[in-house]
Amino acid sequence: MKSPFTGGCYCGAVRYECTAKPDQIEMFTCHCRDCQHITGGGHTPVIFVPTSTFLFTRGTPRYFSTDSDQAGPRSHKRSFCYECGSRLTGGEFAGSPNIGLTVGSLDDPSVFKASADFWISDAQPWDIMNSATPKFDKVPG
Repeated sequence: MKSPFTGGCYCGAVRYECTAKPDQIEMFTCHCRDCQHITGGGHTPVIFVPTSTFLFTRGTPRYFSTDSDQAGPRSHKRSFCYECGSRLTGGEFAGSPNIGLTVGSLDDPSVFKASADFWISDAQPWDIMNSATPKFDKVPG
C-alpha cells in the first residue's frame, strides 16, 4: 500500500489523508454486532493506522460513540459525514493510539487485503468469509 493515501465521504464534504508507512498498517475484517448495526451489513473491512498519521483535510465529521466490548468495556468512537452520512472512521477507543478507517471511504479501496477476520463469534451465516484468512472469535490479545 502506497503512502500517503486519501479518502473521504460520498459527497466530498469530508476528506482525509493518511501518511502511515506499510509496516504501521493493519488490515482486517470485523464481524462484531456493533459493526453489523453500524454498516447495515455483515462486517466492516478496516484499515487500522496510528492516529498520529491521520488527518482530516476538508470538513469536520460528526461523531457517534457507543459502549463496546471489543477492547474491554470502553467507549468506541466513530466518525461520519455531516452531509451524506458516510461512515469514515471507527476503532477509536479511549486511550488507544490507533484509528480504524473504513475501507469503503478510501479513494482506492482495492488496496485492502485482510490479514484476519475478527469477532467471528458474531458472524452471520450468510456473510461469506475467505477460508484462507485466519479467524478469531474475538480480537486476540
